Amino acid sequence: MAEHSEAKPKGGQRGGGRPAIDSKTRAKVRKLARDGLSQNAIAKKVGIAGSTVSRICSTARPPILFDRAKMRVAIEAHTIDLKARRIELSQLLVQDAFDLRLKAWSKKQIVIMTPDMAENGLEPVELEVDREGKEVQSFFTSLGIVLDKHLVLTRHDSDDRDLNAVDAWIAHVQGSAPEVPEEWK
Repeated sequence: MAEHSEAKPKGGQRGGGRPAIDSKTRAKVRKLARDGLSQNAIAKKVGIAGSTVSRICSTARPPILFDRAKMRVAIEAHTIDLKARRIELSQLLVQDAFDLRLKAWSKKQIVIMTPDMAENGLEPVELEVDREGKEVQSFFTSLGIVLDKHLVLTRHDSDDRDLNAVDAWIAHVQGSAPEVPEEWK
């Protein structure tokens, strides 16, 4: 029976299989960082991961810190873009809420056409009937969910002062407000 031996790292590699970073590479990374190159630029130039560059620079004495100003601007721009998308989604949810409310109170069209009617050349009969209780309940459950999601988005992007407008809109949807402001239509 063959003996099983423990796997040993191959020349200069650690147990995980990644090559060890030699002192020359570490020195080059630190020099490039002190010269002002970004973490990603150093990683590409030296051929190592950005996280490795970060680890090498953070363990230097004194630690080398990267200028995060460009990243901060990009993150702020991305945050503004996300806020704009949440506002757009919130506006769509408001329209959905109005549509659901109208549908809940509208009459339902029913068309009746039997085989006998078709054979005798009769036209289908159209009836308008009130919606059933379960159907109305379903619409209002959906309406509540839509309003809840709208409020979550609104709270995420505003402070409490802005919620007065939301409260006024809810009062209108519930039928207790006199009219809807133009910007909500």
